[in-house]
Amino acid sequence: MSKNILILASKNGWLGKYLRENGFAVEDVWKNDHFSKRKYFILKLFNKTKLLYGFDKELIKQYDKILISQTNGISSVVKDIKIWNQKANIKYWLWDPVKTYPNRKIDELIGAINFGIECFSFDKDDCDKYGLKYNNNFYPYYNYVLPPRCSIQKSCL
Repeated sequence: MSKNILILASKNGWLGKYLRENGFAVEDVWKNDHFSKRKYFILKLFNKTKLLYGFDKELIKQYDKILISQTNGISSVVKDIKIWNQKANIKYWLWDPVKTYPNRKIDELIGAINFGIECFSFDKDDCDKYGLKYNNNFYPYYNYVLPPRCSIQKSCL
């Protein structure tokens, strides 16, 4: 592994664009910024969900630290990343409270936690209930907290 941090988020979303402009490596979790539940569940039956990823095995092998922004199918994503790069330090960031999830997504979250990754939430109740780590959610304030072209400390993960 020669690179430091890879962020798996929507590459063309506001966060992905902002992070790329500030020098971070950002890749889509899912191809074409799209997650199709129908395709996902069909491919999951055959253990082929990786065909939908916006990243690949060779890319994952290059990074020491991987931060995943909230996404569908997180337990499959984490499972494959762990297989491809056992030494990668993986962190998962939740943007919404767990109570807004359908039960299937809660099962996915618990599956990801069972792989030993750190999961972060801004919701203190969720942290207590699911064993998540607390961290603030800067989303509503990102224009004020992170002015354009600011220096983001890349060693924070």
